[in-house]
Amino acid sequence: SNSSAASDVYKRQIIHYAFKTYGGAERVALQLLDLEKEGFSVKILTCLLDRKKYGNIRNVSVVRCPLNGQIAFKGFVSLINSYALLKKALYYVDGVFILNTNYYLAMKLHPSIIYVHFPEKFTVKGTFRKILHKPIDVLEAKGFLDADAVIANSKFTAKIITEKYGRKDVKIIHPGININKFKPKFGKGHYVLAVSRFDPYKNFELVLRAYAILNSKLRRVFPLVLAGSFNPSFSWYPRFLKKLARSLGIENNAVSYTHLTLPTN
Repeated sequence: SNSSAASDVYKRQIIHYAFKTYGGAERVALQLLDLEKEGFSVKILTCLLDRKKYGNIRNVSVVRCPLNGQIAFKGFVSLINSYALLKKALYYVDGVFILNTNYYLAMKLHPSIIYVHFPEKFTVKGTFRKILHKPIDVLEAKGFLDADAVIANSKFTAKIITEKYGRKDVKIIHPGININKFKPKFGKGHYVLAVSRFDPYKNFELVLRAYAILNSKLRRVFPLVLAGSFNPSFSWYPRFLKKLARSLGIENNAVSYTHLTLPTN
């Protein structure tokens, strides 16, 4: 009931829009569930959960969002769906809201903490898409200023928040990783490793172009390995990278692993 929820001052609500792919944001959301070990009551609110990939995750509430399944204009779909998340979140009167996505909800949810992976504004490509995204950019900027606390995942992201949005008290907490849960697949030896989700805005092209600058002797000694989870929304991207590697003359020195199975707990 509302009365019992309101009495729980240790409540933490984590808002993460969708669990569809494995990425840094998803990892952080799941790791925040470990706040239970510190005596907090923790719940994740989300619109989308791929149970085939994630299995049964404890303390996750999948909210009925009106536009689930829509793939066009994802930013606006997320914005509209976020009000369903807001309504559900406000049911729990007391506690702290941790916004892992949908940062603009900090305008309505207090006390709130934003954990910034990167402002959505700077992930949008193309002039037309940027124009369409302007209303969301305005709301996101207000969210950064209205949040009770803002935490960034890196010095670079913190610098962006301070310089572009004027929020000067940004704290930095790097996402943790338990290396004992991962086993090397490439074998022993020396190599250049780049790890990220295979997504265009992650810019693996830059890695390939930088690696191509090395002379051929160094490339033979230090092959390039691209590793990360596969994003079905951008199934063309790994093929594009292979074509780019071929055009740069580094195809024989570059290997990619696009379907890594990452531990979810």
